[in-house]
Amino acid sequence: MKLVAFEVSSNLFRTTPLKTLVLERCLIEPKILAIVLSLPKALTHLSLRESRSFAFFLDQSFRAFIEALSKQKESLEFLQHTCPENGVAQGDSITAYTAESPSAAGLSDFLQLKTVELDHRSILVKLMSCKEYAPPRLQKYCLTKVSRSQWRTNEVAAQLSTVVRAVKFRELEVHLGSEIGSLKNRHVRLTGGDLLAALLSVARLMKQHNITTSLVAWKHDPNIIEPFLYGESTPSCRQIFDSERYWVEENKYAKLVGAGQTLGIGLKGEDKERTKELKEEGADGTVRAAQVATGWRAVVLLP
Repeated sequence: MKLVAFEVSSNLFRTTPLKTLVLERCLIEPKILAIVLSLPKALTHLSLRESRSFAFFLDQSFRAFIEALSKQKESLEFLQHTCPENGVAQGDSITAYTAESPSAAGLSDFLQLKTVELDHRSILVKLMSCKEYAPPRLQKYCLTKVSRSQWRTNEVAAQLSTVVRAVKFRELEVHLGSEIGSLKNRHVRLTGGDLLAALLSVARLMKQHNITTSLVAWKHDPNIIEPFLYGESTPSCRQIFDSERYWVEENKYAKLVGAGQTLGIGLKGEDKERTKELKEEGADGTVRAAQVATGWRAVVLLP
């Protein structure tokens, strides 16, 4: 969907009762978005999902993008921005943004904004690392389309460490990039190699700031192309890690390892039956993470 320039009578500004707006596969420039957002009286939920096949449009300018969003700064509670699959964002730097707009507030005057869900390449991610521009009453921060390689290179950890110093929030949710294949064994990949270590490093950092951490995996059917038609299967997701549950499981398995009991070692009688039960519990990503991290279960490496 491409939205082009159009004129709207000022008599219509802030008059429509619309509460939720989802622009799916949109191709829209900030100046057009500003017109669209000037119409609702009090929009609460906004999803901007840019087209998979085109270059970045909303990320062309910090100032123009923020000015457009500011049309609903008094009421907006949920903000989502998904970037195109192709191309690289060419947006301004924070320095250029402040130089162009000395009185710029970023998202700091979005007092009702509780949840922000951003593609890791969104230009808005940069604002989340700056206290003076971040939303002051945020409760949940969601980072999406994060690849496993970004975990391994500590790119995610570095980015989130700056965010947590700038913004106070309660929940962190990270979405892995969509992959082909079943979600059934996706948690096994989570516990392979250094991916788990990187995730736990972030989770422990968040815990220091009283923030919970969860990891969500997505899958898609390569034979089905957006936009999805009625009856077609859409991408599905599964939570494969929850930090609140992890701390409990980590303590449990650490005690077992401390007692000399690991999978297949130091077991007899009833312990063997209990081990079978514990092994089956490992089908849950959070439990399996605790089993591997404490050394109760060996790492299984998958591509």
